[in-house]
Amino acid sequence: MTNLYSIGLDVGGTKIAGAIVDTATGEMFDFRTVPTRPERGGEAVLDDLAVLHVRLRQFAQQRRIPVDATGVGVAELVDNDGVVRSGHTIPWNDVDVSAALEASRVAVVSDVVAGSLAEARLGAGRSAPSFLYVSVGTGVSSAFIVDGTPWRGANGNAIVLASGPIAYPLDEPPWRSEFVPEQVASGTGLQQWFAQHSMQADRIDARAIVAAAITGDPAATEAVTNDGWMLGSIVGFAVNLLDPHRVVVGGGLGAAGGLYWTTFLASLQHHVWASASRDVGVVTARFGEH
Repeated sequence: MTNLYSIGLDVGGTKIAGAIVDTATGEMFDFRTVPTRPERGGEAVLDDLAVLHVRLRQFAQQRRIPVDATGVGVAELVDNDGVVRSGHTIPWNDVDVSAALEASRVAVVSDVVAGSLAEARLGAGRSAPSFLYVSVGTGVSSAFIVDGTPWRGANGNAIVLASGPIAYPLDEPPWRSEFVPEQVASGTGLQQWFAQHSMQADRIDARAIVAAAITGDPAATEAVTNDGWMLGSIVGFAVNLLDPHRVVVGGGLGAAGGLYWTTFLASLQHHVWASASRDVGVVTARFGEH
């Protein structure tokens, strides 16, 4: 049986990544990245995406690789018709990305949906009847997969696990306050907290903070502990709601390991209410950030 290949494109706030992907194995060919630089405007980013797509198609033609489709993951909300419906990171609100690529078969989804599909078909969720996929990087997002298919929701928005505010009461006026869990549990939150509470004026990379925690740096240790504990409370809430067979954690920070991972697991155990659900298997994603 001849393998089928697709062009994969991943549009994030920092970079646009692309490759030819063997859809039977997940193996990538001609992996390329270009900086996103979203501050230039949505049209400029879309032009760069189209150029990268053309170069990958040319590579496939030169190598006689039978590419039959293109898949695009975007770090935004994408509706069930493949139209981008937010502009939080990339200014593409209401943009039809597929039309700009001039290809016959193009699928556009939110990046976390793309990641969950990879794990469902070829990765850490392959054997699970259902699993919760959580991606932790610059932000925190998720997808719930049943029988290999992500639940997209009525509007395609079933991915914002930690982006909405949570209210809690106060003992004095204004009597309540709100916070956004993503602002703590994400890589961005980790960097901001560390910058505010350490002797270093500038934020450093989230992975460097995790590494510093391993060496015993007090500020890094507290930052990583806070981050991991918040993630555990968020994922614990999702486990209480969905009762999945497995939890798969991906993204740059999600796969960091060390104190972050052990704190996350302890917090998850603490926040899952039903005792049987505390035994849910938690694994790292096979494909990491790809």
